[in-house]
Amino acid sequence: MKNLKSAFTLAEILVSLAIIGVIAAVTLPALNTDVSKRAVETQIVKFYNTVTNAAEQFKNDSQVDSLADLDMNDDDVSGFLSYFKSSGVCPSFTSQGCFASTYTNAVGTKVNTANVLSGAGTARYLQDGSVFAVLGANSSGIRIAVDINGAKKPNRFGYDFWRIAVLPDGSVDSVGMIGMDRSDTTKMSDYLQNKAAPDCREDGLNDCFAHIKRNNFKLDD
Repeated sequence: MKNLKSAFTLAEILVSLAIIGVIAAVTLPALNTDVSKRAVETQIVKFYNTVTNAAEQFKNDSQVDSLADLDMNDDDVSGFLSYFKSSGVCPSFTSQGCFASTYTNAVGTKVNTANVLSGAGTARYLQDGSVFAVLGANSSGIRIAVDINGAKKPNRFGYDFWRIAVLPDGSVDSVGMIGMDRSDTTKMSDYLQNKAAPDCREDGLNDCFAHIKRNNFKLDD
């Protein structure tokens, strides 16, 4: 008997390619979104570590147990900023490579950067592409605005744009915790459950960081 050789017909090959195309169309966008999300999370952690290390070095070199022991005047702020490996300063907030011109909150409203950074000092950009500016400082803490990937999209509150604070003990948390008695577990629990919830991104600036920090730096879907 002759051996029969099996082979795919052209129609079968085309059907197989069509199926592969459909699967790719469904899975690749979700995969790309997940990869982008992980990259943003990595950048958030990186900036958090950068600020934490700078605050710790500044506090140690200032020979104080707490930033509350300092006036946090312009000289103190300059001293704190000297611990960042800045690649340069921004001529204006929205110069190329710095902040975006607008940011979007959770309900889709666009907010002008001038309003978001009202009262901020000079913006600085780092080697990793993040850009930040000090919004204000006193003995209760240092307030910082940061876009962890500069002007690159999506330019959203609570995603790539954050407001964070260096608290008197040198820890980094949300701006909303400035002046808060963190030893009061009842107040802390109420704050974290209500103000620092995922939907804080609607107006979004002073409380969101507390949520992502306690969510192991994982962004909400």
